[in-house]
Amino acid sequence: MIAESDGQRFIVFKVLDYCWALPIEAVLRVVNCSLDANRELIRMGVIQIGRHVIRALDLHQRLSSGVLPQAPGDSPFLVITRGSEGELCGIPVDAPPDLMEVSLEMIRSLPPSSPQGGLLEIARGVVISSEEQNPKTIFLLDIKRALSASPQEFLALPTNPAGSGVE
Repeated sequence: MIAESDGQRFIVFKVLDYCWALPIEAVLRVVNCSLDANRELIRMGVIQIGRHVIRALDLHQRLSSGVLPQAPGDSPFLVITRGSEGELCGIPVDAPPDLMEVSLEMIRSLPPSSPQGGLLEIARGVVISSEEQNPKTIFLLDIKRALSASPQEFLALPTNPAGSGVE
């Protein structure tokens, strides 16, 4: 186990072919919920959870030009965090997120973002896992930037993550 001062704990989740992470302190809750009834609301940028309506950060829509994946019987999860102004924000993901402890040596900064935006606009860093058989690239999501980025900036993301070394 990594000592408190030697690393950081992240909630890691997959959206399409990209792995994303948020510091565990930034995640308020992970809930299992069906998004079928919420698809139209999500496209408008909100999601209903019980009697509450919160802001939605739909990386699926942004990363795939507006098409939400539809798997039969899927039961997506919602990662709930706070936006830049403290408002609740839900990020739909397709599978239960994982908890990962990361040593500080595994965290890398990214090059400055280009004016076109894209992946570098919403990621504040990257973690390269040290698994020899199956190394993974995990982008550290910057909620503030992601919520303020326009859909056109997201569409500048590479469409074939396998070709860019992302698993």
